[in-house]
Order: sequence, then structure tokens, then C-alpha cells
Amino acid sequence: MKEATRRLVDTIIKTLTITIYYWFARKAVSIWEAFQTKAFWLDMISLLCILLFLYAGGIKLLEYQKFIVQLDQSPMLKGLTGFIAWFIPTVELIISVTMSVGMLHSARLFRWSLLAFLALMTLFTFYILAILFISPSIPCSCGGVIGEIGGWWGHLAFNLIFVGSSAYVLLAQEAAAPIPVLGKLYAITAVALIPFFTVGYLALRVDRKPGHRFAGFERKLPINLHEAVAIMELNSNSYYLAGTDDDHLYLAHPSAIGQLLQIRNDLLDSTYIPLSLPPLTYISVTTSVQPPYFYLSDGNSGWVYRGLLRDRMALPYLNGSRFVHAVPTSGSIVGFYGMQGMKNALGYYTSADTAINYRDGQLIEQGGEGMFSTDGRLVYDKRHGRFVFVYHYRNEYLVLDSQMNVQHTGHTIDTITRAKLKIGHNRSDGQYVLQESLMVNQLAAVSDNKLYVKSMLLAGNEDEGMYDRHTVLDVYDLDKQAYLHSLYLPDRRGHTVRALTITKNGHIAVLQGRELVMYPFNKISLRNDTGKRKPNTCLKRSRQHYINHLTKLITL
Repeated sequence: MKEATRRLVDTIIKTLTITIYYWFARKAVSIWEAFQTKAFWLDMISLLCILLFLYAGGIKLLEYQKFIVQLDQSPMLKGLTGFIAWFIPTVELIISVTMSVGMLHSARLFRWSLLAFLALMTLFTFYILAILFISPSIPCSCGGVIGEIGGWWGHLAFNLIFVGSSAYVLLAQEAAAPIPVLGKLYAITAVALIPFFTVGYLALRVDRKPGHRFAGFERKLPINLHEAVAIMELNSNSYYLAGTDDDHLYLAHPSAIGQLLQIRNDLLDSTYIPLSLPPLTYISVTTSVQPPYFYLSDGNSGWVYRGLLRDRMALPYLNGSRFVHAVPTSGSIVGFYGMQGMKNALGYYTSADTAINYRDGQLIEQGGEGMFSTDGRLVYDKRHGRFVFVYHYRNEYLVLDSQMNVQHTGHTIDTITRAKLKIGHNRSDGQYVLQESLMVNQLAAVSDNKLYVKSMLLAGNEDEGMYDRHTVLDVYDLDKQAYLHSLYLPDRRGHTVRALTITKNGHIAVLQGRELVMYPFNKISLRNDTGKRKPNTCLKRSRQHYINHLTKLITL
């Protein structure tokens, strides 16, 4: 398939070269004279439009299975991928052929073909804007060179260039040969209204709140909501939580692997700690802190470095074993979430080992979902020296000892016992892709025998508005395997919690957008909600308050 793609690109390049040569031969002018003529640039823009759709349509048909898998990942195209997969490339090829014929033989045919090109590119542009700003999730970008280099924003810039260029050619033709009023009406409808309403229809089909459809459980809801006691503004939203000690939080940044940001627990003081690192070849480095050590790990490169915080010197600790995620401890053991064969697995490593010791059988796959059904988050319980693995897509967690032996299995309060996933298979390269998923448990943290889980599902007794404006943390007792209660952390500037940890002084430290926020453990007072979902009591009191005041005004 790659060879066929290469031949297609070679053919397009040869076509472009021959066409440009033919243009000069037909006009019998020099290159410099051609560059000074408007006709040359109009023809070149038109030729590039033809070649764009020739390449785009051809590559979609040559990599048909891959194209279907990419379409299936879009939340806006559910149920339409079978039709779109052949309709779009067919239309692109037809437009490129009719534009070619029109350039040589018919100005009228060329004008209408270019109008169709502009309409389709406008449709693609509206779709990208909807994906970026409306869609609840952003899938992998479409294939091709532009998608691989620039992603969705690269696609958007590329499309805007071609929309503007083709519109320029149409306006130049309009100046030379004006279009009747009725034709202009058709053109406006085709270029603007049809793409706009088409993408609007696709956007309306999107289920923006899939977590609201599975309310077969209830939460113990707090009356007193948590309010921030300290906030620190960061200069980037790319910081992540690296760890804690008795008095400090440690943050790291993916583009600054040679330093840590040390922040006092009250968020009133911070300092950068430079790390002494050897020359490293890395792909994706994660920095972790478990006093007295700091760790640098790169699962793609297969190495882990460790050093003491007091001397800041990183030394080789593990090399040659690839993994997904490393979870260091304060001792000599590092826990790992990685792959063994074609399955996800949990493992551990000590300084006496030569490779990661993966355990078989702890992560149980479900049905045809394979390794995707065992995605999850591994966290470390420092006080009890054990690990906890929380599944992302089902209501289950594992409590494991330091050597990844399962001590017991627990369940979160929701009803999703089986992962709700849709897996796509690209037969051309054998790859499997996660197309649709229902996230159940997104984040997790452990402290004082309690497990804190960020749940993505609405409970039956929760108010939708309150749920949508807060991050919900469900709290579990690990030894008793019991659900205790839930916490509400308010969104800040539209940002939900993206990382959390529990500090030594008993606060919840979270990252929300570009802010590090500290929430206290208030004394929890629980609402006694049972049965059907009830409105928020604060809202009820507020409405009654206004009714009483309105009654007094009427009686005056």
C-alpha cells in the first residue's frame, strides 16, 4: 500500500511538471514574463486545486480501510462512515477531472467545477472548526502529509489557504465575465449555506454528555461544597504533578526535563530545582518524585534514571525494557504498567533485577475489546507500601502488593461492569484503533487508606447543572472495600481537574488549566438523597426567597 501511495505521488508530481512545461510552451513566454502575468498565477492556483483533489481522492481509495477507521473515530460521523468513505473521494476525483477538462476546453465547465471545489473545501473547513470547538472529543487527524505534520490546526490553515485561493480565482473570472444574479445566488448557496447547515446537522447529532446516560446508581452528596484555600497561577498549562514530600509539591514540564518546580504546600513560595542529567536520547520523558529520590522515565526509549533529591544527580537505573507508565516508590521498587506480548500487564523492578518482572493474569480482558478494555491508571499507596490499579472503562480497581500480587479487587459505585468500547481494525496495516469509548474513572489518587477517583458518570440523585460545573471525586476505603462519600471540586475558568494528589497537610492539590489549586478536607456533611434525582437545595431556597420578596411587593 505504501508503494501504491508513492506511485500516486510520483504521478502527480510528473503531471504538475508536464503541465507547467505545456503552459510555457503554449504561451511562448519566459519564466520571468510569466511570473508577471495574472493569468499564470490563476492557472497555477487552478492546477494546484486539481492536484489536491486528485491526491486526496486517490489516497482515500488506496487506503480505504484506514480511511474508514479514521472516520469512525469522529463523534460527528456516527452511522455515516460507510457512505462518506466512498462518496467523498469519488466527488473529489470527479471535481478534479471536470476542472481539468474545463481548463482545456470549457470555461463554463471549469467555473462550475471550481465552485464545487470551493464548496467542498468550505464544508471541510466548517467540519474542522466544529471538531476543534464544538465536538466533545478530538479524534486523530485525517491521514496524508498535512495531517501527519500539522494535525487538525494544520488542516485548518491548509484548507483556509485553498479556500481563499480558489475564491480569488472565481472572483477574477467574475470580473472578466460577470455571472447572472441567479447564478450568484446558486453560488452563495453552494459555497456557504449548504456546508454550514450540513456541518450544523452533524454537530447536532453528537452526544456531548455520554456520561449522563448511565445513572443507575446514587452518590452520597455533600452539603458543604469545597472552596479553594490557595491558588497559584502557572505560566503554562502543560505542567504535571511529579510528586510530594512533607512540605512541598513538585511539578514538572514536558519541555524542561532538566528541572523541577518545587512549591511550598501553602503555595506562597516556589523555586526551580536544576537536575544534573547525562546526555539522553528520549522521546517522551516523565519526571517523578518519591523522596528521597527523583526519577526520569521514558517508556518509548525503555529507560529509567534515578537520583537523590539532595545531590540532584540522575544515574542509570533501568535500561532496555519498554513500558507505558512507571510509578516509583520511596524504596528500591518501581511499579510499571506496560505491555507483555499484545496484552497490557502490571510489573515491578528492583535494583537487583535485569528487566521488568511482568505478572500474567491480573488485568482481565473483556470480549473483543482486547487490550483496550484493560486501560487504566496505576497509583502508589506510600503509607501501606502497595499499588492500586483503577480501570478506565469499567467499575473496578485492584489493590496489589509491592510485587504486583493482587490482594483484593474492589468496585466503584457505578454500574458499568463491562467496558463500552468500539474498536476499529485497519486491515491494510493490521492496527487496531479505539473509535468510541465511555470513560468511567479518569483520575485516581491514594492517601491514608482512601482511594480518590474522578468519576465521569452522573448519578441518579445528582443535579445535572451541579455535576457539569464540578469535578466529582468518589472516595473509597481500600481495606473495607467500601464507598464512603463524594467530593465536589468546582471548575475554574471552565477548566475541570486534570491532575490531583493528596498533600501531607491533608489538602487536595489539583491542576486546573494553568492554575495549581489547593482544596481543604472539610468536615463532610452528607445530604440524605434517595430515590429520584432531586434539584439542588440551594437553588430551591433561592427560588423561595425570591417568591417571598415578590409577595411582599405585591401586598404593599
